[in-house]
Amino acid sequence: MGLIKALYIRYPVQMCQFHQVMIVRRYLTQDPDLEAARELLKLVNNIAQMDKESFIGAFNEWHGKYKDVLNERTTDKRYKTPPYMRPRLRSAYLSVKRYMPWLWTWYNYTDRYIPNTNNGVEGVFSDIKSKTRVHSGMRKEQRKKLIDEYISRHY
Repeated sequence: MGLIKALYIRYPVQMCQFHQVMIVRRYLTQDPDLEAARELLKLVNNIAQMDKESFIGAFNEWHGKYKDVLNERTTDKRYKTPPYMRPRLRSAYLSVKRYMPWLWTWYNYTDRYIPNTNNGVEGVFSDIKSKTRVHSGMRKEQRKKLIDEYISRHY
């Protein structure tokens, strides 16, 4: 998140929506038991098909409905402040909330083409990695020159 904040001052930064879905899925699993988790996962899985206002409205509605579930704590007397009952659900919710400003950057800059995922750049990186892997014995300076030449010829 530090890199996003540092870059966002000068450049529009888009958090990849696919990776946000994968972060939430990692916290909640593919088939969660809890109803609140199932609904959050379903909502986040539909992020690419929803517009900004619809998603934010549905997300806030979900939070209003399950606020008590998110904030529920254990009744363990050993702790000064008892831990949350569902830390993974909280983490998934807080991740979406934290990255919300950057999930919709493409939506705010209609004059530029900013994709909502980073699939294009991932393809470029994998191609560069395969080219440098073939020449694994190169020194660092030579590798930099190879990457610079590749980028200047293709982009």
